[in-house]
Amino acid sequence: MEFNRDVCRWTELGLPTEVFASDTKRRIIEAMRQGMQSPAKISEVSGVEYELTKKTLQRMAAAGEAVKNGHGFYELPDDPLA
Repeated sequence: MEFNRDVCRWTELGLPTEVFASDTKRRIIEAMRQGMQSPAKISEVSGVEYELTKKTLQRMAAAGEAVKNGHGFYELPDDPLA
């Protein structure tokens, strides 16, 4: 959340896992939002090196920030607040 004093309103910046994510994770998340699911395609679209993409996806899955849906494909979890 961010407060704008000029209009006296709060603005939601997004999910904390994305707002405070590293540049690498943000690029991976953006590629996943474009429909990419395999580490190879995510790497290609995001511009993040393949091995780093693979390792980051594994860490994201362990933290619940991504879901491995079998056969090496990943997807973003549903927003629990939606």
